[in-house]
Amino acid sequence: MRENFKDFLAYYKLYLFVLLPLVMLPLALVLDGEEDGIDFKKLGQFSYLLFIVASFWIFDVLPLAVTALIPYLILPSFGMISSSVIAAKYMSNVNFLLMGGFMLAIAIEESNLHKRIALGTLMHIGSNPRALMFGFMLVTWLLSMCITNTSTTALMIPIVISVLEQLKETEKKDKKDDFCSEDIEKNKIKTDQKSIKSENSEIEDKPTRLEIYLLLCVPFSANIGGLGTLTGTDLNVYLAGYYREFYEEYANIDGNDYFDLTYANWAKYALLQSLTVFLLSFLWLQGLGFGWNPKDWFSCKNSEEANEVIKTEYKKLGPIKQAEFLSLFCFVTTVVLWISRDPSEDANGWADLFPMPNWMTDGMAVIIIAIFLFILPKRRSGLFTIFSKNYNIRDGPSEGILNWEIVQRKCAWGVLILMGGGFAIAQASDDSGFSEFIANGKIKKYGWNAWAICLLCSVIAALFTEITSNTAANALFMPLLNKLALKICIHPLYLMIPSCMACSLSFMLPAATAPNAIAFGTGKLKTTNSALAGFMPKIFGLIVLNTFVIFLGPLVYKTESFPCFGLRYAPHCRDSSIHQHCPNFIF
Repeated sequence: MRENFKDFLAYYKLYLFVLLPLVMLPLALVLDGEEDGIDFKKLGQFSYLLFIVASFWIFDVLPLAVTALIPYLILPSFGMISSSVIAAKYMSNVNFLLMGGFMLAIAIEESNLHKRIALGTLMHIGSNPRALMFGFMLVTWLLSMCITNTSTTALMIPIVISVLEQLKETEKKDKKDDFCSEDIEKNKIKTDQKSIKSENSEIEDKPTRLEIYLLLCVPFSANIGGLGTLTGTDLNVYLAGYYREFYEEYANIDGNDYFDLTYANWAKYALLQSLTVFLLSFLWLQGLGFGWNPKDWFSCKNSEEANEVIKTEYKKLGPIKQAEFLSLFCFVTTVVLWISRDPSEDANGWADLFPMPNWMTDGMAVIIIAIFLFILPKRRSGLFTIFSKNYNIRDGPSEGILNWEIVQRKCAWGVLILMGGGFAIAQASDDSGFSEFIANGKIKKYGWNAWAICLLCSVIAALFTEITSNTAANALFMPLLNKLALKICIHPLYLMIPSCMACSLSFMLPAATAPNAIAFGTGKLKTTNSALAGFMPKIFGLIVLNTFVIFLGPLVYKTESFPCFGLRYAPHCRDSSIHQHCPNFIF
């Protein structure tokens, strides 16, 4: 009977796939009428769509990207939005920015530039356990700003495992002179006595605290590093794209207080926050792994064997290759283009060289660099060695740093579809009146101030992202927070940015984000390990995000007052003392 029940449960995804849409179908068919400008028929239809998509994401009924295609089927079927409009959402400006960023990251990975940077940094930091933790965290934090969090974690975890294996071998050889053997012995996780068959039987080693926290520090740092740059994670990119798309009619008009979320202003706002959370999390993991006495943090000797592992891996890379140099050059050029497109209000950028500066985007900058990656030679050969004494015409031209086969295989196409599905849901949420319906809640009636609402929203986002994809959570929250901000007359970015960044604070559960899953794939971690270690970094992050929005928000994004461009959507927010400078076209 029990076996039959297990077999029955094994097909739970199929049951949910069939039953959830059928059970909730009356929601899309029964509601009707209109009140306060809200069409309840459309509201019910969108609620039906949202329930299906959210349920499929939470219970993993279908792959995330496949679930993200459902809006393309349902919205035109209900007559809410045409298929051509929805299809355009799946290939927006933001998707081009992400696609170009993925190609640049693939070039860095294919040339092994990221591995050279990682190993080179570790060689110079030191090889005692505490220094290793800092080194792994620092390298992961830096790389995750440039390439995807998943790729960074996939690179670093094998290096961590190699170093840990060497450290364990060193401990077995000579415990007396071990670099820090006492720490490792003290921190051994107690073995289950019931599993010991006899005194002479060989007891399988349980993971030490050193192993646990060196493995956990990598995904933690990857998630934190993604906060620092606009392209560090697709969550930031989604926010920038949704914000521009919603207020697009003002994005291309001079004389108002709208401005895009760009690589430059995001770095001004978020980089220091990312660094602060990184340092606090490092201190927390140091305390968990090695004790809370700061004097002991520097008492261990370096492990020559561990350092030798790192040096050996670095030597395998050989001398710096042309592909590495050109990949680095392309990356630096891309960052310069991002920063210089619209550096500040008082300085002109390269976008001003074109007839319509506001049409120039960060996506265009990275796409042109990505195109060059297909033609720049991977190695010196052919024409590029024509003046060399080793020139041989038979060498022919070198292949490019990138080729389409590599891009097809390694590009995260699913993320692009997921982003498109998020934009489609956001569009439907606004058009159906769902966002406004939610924003008409009782928060305003209870007299909460703006900061309390911001804190509440970011806490909810940080908790929700532990049980579902952070990209999916972000796509669901941003339209709601935008409408809520318009309803209660505060700057939309005041709510949206902290909650968007809170979705990256996915530390506690293995399924919360891909970097966590990679670390758990080693088989050395338990959910209790990540829950214990990840709780305080989440708290640190929430405190930092909600503190910096008070001080940096007004300086970078002018969040201290309701913006002029928001008055078109929220005329009830007009205050002559604040908005007397607003241009007439707003009203």
